[in-house]
Amino acid sequence: KKMDKTMKANVFNIQRNSIHDGPGIRTNVFFKGCPLRCRWCCNPESWRTESFVYSENIKCIHCGKCVAACKMQAITTENEKQVINYEKCKECTDKHCVQICPSGALSIMGKEMSVEDIWEEVKRDQIFYGKNGGITASGGEPLLHAKFIRELFEYCHTHGITTAIETCLCVEKEKVHEVLEVTDYVLCDYKHWDKEKFYQWTGGNLDIIEENLADILSSKKDVVVRTPLIPGFNADRETIQKMCRKLKDLGAEKIELLPYHRLGKIKYENMNMPYGMKDDKLLPEELIRELKSIPESM
Repeated sequence: KKMDKTMKANVFNIQRNSIHDGPGIRTNVFFKGCPLRCRWCCNPESWRTESFVYSENIKCIHCGKCVAACKMQAITTENEKQVINYEKCKECTDKHCVQICPSGALSIMGKEMSVEDIWEEVKRDQIFYGKNGGITASGGEPLLHAKFIRELFEYCHTHGITTAIETCLCVEKEKVHEVLEVTDYVLCDYKHWDKEKFYQWTGGNLDIIEENLADILSSKKDVVVRTPLIPGFNADRETIQKMCRKLKDLGAEKIELLPYHRLGKIKYENMNMPYGMKDDKLLPEELIRELKSIPESM
């Protein structure tokens, strides 16, 4: 297959030597843009599809150079913190503030990459993949870039590299099918069985997700359904039992429960955004063990 070098997508991170998102050792490519706004999301920087300047408050020395340099007047200082107006920031083409920041507090979140750019990263890791390893497209929501990912995955297949997608499934059916055909492993979320509660906590449409999930589970692909255990949302025995029953009825064979963590909380502070989970405590280990035993016993 010949590579299409004209297609581009916005990527905010490439994580090498990953062992958690598909079989073997994998290269995780994180794409920008997401249709959901989950209260517990640990990657709020992925929500917007466009690039913007990200400020790490802990590194800022309050010199004011970025404020003076910003042609868009997108950076202001409030309570000794740099506050960035992302609507203004996305219009800037040179992001000069990042270059002149003396403490390295500013970085550009997101980079337009071609299939060739990503392939250059992937082929560096090819020696570590073995039989099962390969590339995983994650996000954000990678299926928002369905045409690009199909092109990337087809090219990886011509070089014997396995492909995996990590998705929330809250996208048009056409996008799912476009990528599913060239995907070896699917990691997909199922966060709640109750449509209203799901909408309140994520802003998403559960009907769309369940339709896509039913399609994927009937496709005979290697599918892992993942459920994040979120305090106050779904981390109780009754909810998890209902969800697991529904998933088993749909044909799910592999169900993973992932405990809630607060690793993304600092990002909300850096981006001057409210953290939706506030100060919810982590789940007790005993409860996590109990909830994880539910899918194992079904």
